[in-house]
Amino acid sequence: MLSGLAALGHAQAATASDYKALVCIFLNGGNDHWNTVVPHDDANYASYARIRSGTPNPTGSGNYKGIALLRDKLLPLEPAWNSPDQAGRRFALNPALPQIQKLFNDKWASIVLNVGPLNQITTQAQYRNGINLPDSLYSHNDQAALAQSIVGTEGARSGWGGRVQDQFPSNPLGCIAVGGGGLFLSGANTAFSFGIGADSAPSLPAMPAAVAACYRALMTEAGHSHMMLKDYSQVGRRAFDNIANIRAQVSNGSQMVPSEWFPSANLGEDANPLAKKLRMVARLIAANHNSPGRQVFYVSMGGFDSHDHLVTTHPKLLGWLDSAVREFATALSMVGAAGKVSGFTASDFGRTLWSNGDGSDHGWGAHHFVFSGDPGFRGGHLTGIAPDISNWDRNSAAGKGRLIPTTSLEQMAMPLARWFGVTSPSELAAVFPNAGQFNPNQIQLFN
Repeated sequence: MLSGLAALGHAQAATASDYKALVCIFLNGGNDHWNTVVPHDDANYASYARIRSGTPNPTGSGNYKGIALLRDKLLPLEPAWNSPDQAGRRFALNPALPQIQKLFNDKWASIVLNVGPLNQITTQAQYRNGINLPDSLYSHNDQAALAQSIVGTEGARSGWGGRVQDQFPSNPLGCIAVGGGGLFLSGANTAFSFGIGADSAPSLPAMPAAVAACYRALMTEAGHSHMMLKDYSQVGRRAFDNIANIRAQVSNGSQMVPSEWFPSANLGEDANPLAKKLRMVARLIAANHNSPGRQVFYVSMGGFDSHDHLVTTHPKLLGWLDSAVREFATALSMVGAAGKVSGFTASDFGRTLWSNGDGSDHGWGAHHFVFSGDPGFRGGHLTGIAPDISNWDRNSAAGKGRLIPTTSLEQMAMPLARWFGVTSPSELAAVFPNAGQFNPNQIQLFN
């Protein structure tokens, strides 16, 4: 029983003078960013459509099945901020993302272009010669771990969300994974992830008071001399003592955030799985946002490994993302917490612009969304260097239409960490040990 609750971290007194929450939305499998944020200026859309709509098969026979989106169906973006990095290039969203388009227009959403893991700014020549590249490119497990940790591939011990929370004395519920955990929330020092289901709070088995007292006695740290048993009993006691706390938070939050605020989560067998998870996050934020402190949340949605059936499966997944984020933003506004929350998407990697016949393969750089209701957020913004694919062939960049990232994971994460309150050089170095390789101000997300 206790081992299932053992993810609670060391209890510390909160010292933050206000409340902020950071939310990671992980798209498991490697989201096809080319059909999420689509080139829309004449030259780049023409190249996108040419490459994704029937490029000759490299084996020399037949044609690929087209996976390009029709231009007149796309949702054009009109940025509120001018960026010299765009060089006149324009973008649009997949037709399944009308609510995110509205959030972009309402300055609640921005897009970071061509993000990915880097050890240094990398040219095509350096890539082809294997100079200082991240480990295990194009591997699901390794790249999912790298996207969440920034410091290591599969087997990494900490995630950058947990390391951000490490910088703050926090309560044991400072890192919460809803509906399945991830490396992102594991700290290097004090922060540990606590897992909770999307529909209800965890509970202990019913037991008589005398049995509960016996458990508490067994979990008294001072009663054990063996180092591992002492640590295990400490974690178990903390879990035992905090179940009531999380149950109370879920109960209070459920009253503040009713189910009808997340209509896409209430469709029975067709329920939006991401909306259900973000509903729980909204409830926990509602229960906590009037008290000083920091919380980091992790939610995920699978299905993005689109080697096949891209044009039929991808829009449904993006539609779930679209409605879930919109409902989440509305709920935060309704409870008065919108200005205290920032969120972002992440994924294993981007995908190839070239089709494999009915989908796309593993890539490198990708585009990602950032959401925030903070008054200082630069919403309606395309930030980062826009890729120019107007003259691409199969050998361009990293080959097969793979982008070589021009923005490192650190450069996207650092503005979010600074917003969260990690500001000193020593704190930033603890969270992002490789940050010195990159311009820390390239990505502008907050004023």
